[in-house]
Amino acid sequence: MKKNKTWLRDYKIVLLFTLAKLVVHLVTATNYGFHRDAYLYMAQSKHLDWGFFSTPPLVAFVTRIHTMLWGDSLLAVRLLPALIGAASIFMAGWLIKQLKGGVMAQVIGLTAIFLSPAFLRTSSLLQPVVFNHLFWLLAAPAQLAGSSGIKVNDHHSNGPAS
Repeated sequence: MKKNKTWLRDYKIVLLFTLAKLVVHLVTATNYGFHRDAYLYMAQSKHLDWGFFSTPPLVAFVTRIHTMLWGDSLLAVRLLPALIGAASIFMAGWLIKQLKGGVMAQVIGLTAIFLSPAFLRTSSLLQPVVFNHLFWLLAAPAQLAGSSGIKVNDHHSNGPAS
């Protein structure tokens, strides 16, 4: 329990930005209708295959699981990219912490990502780009460790369960 409290205290700025990003996307999720691409990915999710002409199979597969759990309402479909966007901003904050970024580095870095149109727009639409952002952020620790010899901070690397 003490480790969880320490982890929450250490990551309070990252968690605040993550929660803010999720709330912004959920509050604005129903301001306009479906994007035309969302119809494509929802149709592909009903006819799963190993790949499609225009998109990789992961988008359709994840959309299928998501719509089975949450349905296919506008809010439910927009929830998926909002959750991935929140995970992306959390991952960016985690990387800042791993690179020994202090409070100012966290605030500047996370504000830049939070307000960036590239991340704001993609986290509100069901498109492959939001997956790309997350996977590039997930690949960053391995790239940093492999190319520059930067070691991930072991104290925080395993999250709250450590």
